[in-house]
Amino acid sequence: MRATSRLLLLALLLAAGCSRDLVVLKPGDTAPAFALKTPDGETISLEELRGRYVFVRFWADWCKSCRTEMPMIEGQYRLHREDGLRVLAVNVRQDAATALRFAEEVGISYPVLLDTDGGVAKAYGVVGLPTTFLVDRDGKIVEEVLGDMNRKSLADLVDPLFAQPGGAASQTQQQAQPQQAPPPPPAPPPPSGQGEIFNPIGRARDAAGAAQGAGAGEGGP
Repeated sequence: MRATSRLLLLALLLAAGCSRDLVVLKPGDTAPAFALKTPDGETISLEELRGRYVFVRFWADWCKSCRTEMPMIEGQYRLHREDGLRVLAVNVRQDAATALRFAEEVGISYPVLLDTDGGVAKAYGVVGLPTTFLVDRDGKIVEEVLGDMNRKSLADLVDPLFAQPGGAASQTQQQAQPQQAPPPPPAPPPPSGQGEIFNPIGRARDAAGAAQGAGAGEGGP
C-alpha cells in the first residue's frame, strides 16, 4: 500500500474520530529522532546513522506478512550494507523475549529495537503494521510504505538509491577504478606536398635502396 491506501486509511480514522494527535509525515519531512534499546540492552539512535540510507521498519510478531517480508529486507540489507544501507526493525509494544525470538526464527541480522510504549510509532504516525519508512542520508523521509512489500517492489525502492550518480555504490566504483593514462599526443602533420605520415627513418632506408639500384644499373651492359 502506498499513498492512496494511506489516504484512505487516514480518512477512515478521521471519520471514526481518531484524528486527535494523529501525525502525518510526508516525503521531505525530517524523520523524528529517536533512541531505543535492543533486546541486549544496547542503545541505537537514528541520529547516529546520519549520512546513510535507513529503513525504519515498524512491526510485531503477530504480523503475518512480516514473517516473509523481513527476510526479503535482510537480502537487500546484505546486498547494500557496504554501500551504506541500514535497517532498524522497531518492534511495537512487545517484550524483548518475543521480539528476539521472532528475529531468530526469520533469520535477520539487522538490529531489533524495542518501542515498548509505542511512543516512536506514534511520533511517526503509524496507524497499522507493518509500516516502513525510508530515510535518506540527511535524515529526510524519502517514502513511507504502509503494509507489506514483495521482492520486486522492495528492489525497485532500494536499488536506484545506489545506482544513481553520486550514490554510495557509484562513488565506491569510481574510487576502485585505476587512473587511466592520458592519451598520446597526436602525430605531427605530414610535410607539405606529402600525403602520408612523415617517417624519417623509413625515407632514409628508401633513399639508400634507390641509390643501390641506380649503381647496379650503371655497371651493367
